Amino acid sequence: MEDEINIEDIDDFDNFDDNLNNDYEDKLVGDPLDLLENKTLELINTLYNLNVIVYDFQKESTPVLHNKINEVVNELKDLDEIKDNVDIKIPQELLDDVEQGKNPDIFSDNLIRETISQNQSTNGKIEAIKKLSRSLQKSIQNAYPKDFEIYQKLSNPKK
Repeated sequence: MEDEINIEDIDDFDNFDDNLNNDYEDKLVGDPLDLLENKTLELINTLYNLNVIVYDFQKESTPVLHNKINEVVNELKDLDEIKDNVDIKIPQELLDDVEQGKNPDIFSDNLIRETISQNQSTNGKIEAIKKLSRSLQKSIQNAYPKDFEIYQKLSNPKK
């Protein structure tokens, strides 16, 4: 069969990935976010390779399968150790959307639209308060002109 996958090729591919990942680890020692990203990518790659092995499982590939499962466990342990160094808050709604297969960009777009709407509402309230302040100042100036002059001098000493 031409489409058959050779398990030995996967092992060679894994060695390539290990060398590549070690290079990344050397470069990312100080940044926990980059290290988390790198380890997550390693796990995804290992899970993909495990998928290939399981898909084309043959009895003689049992040791390779066991090795891959052990790699997954070790990579999950590494991720668990890294998690304490990373402080990221991810909204539950975003996680729910991703679990439902929705594009996370939709969440971002909705969040931006909501923020713009709230900003416009806040700006409207600020403008209304400024108008109220000006109206009150005019009323006070008309009712108490001498007191208003004193207030103006105290509140704006540079003028």
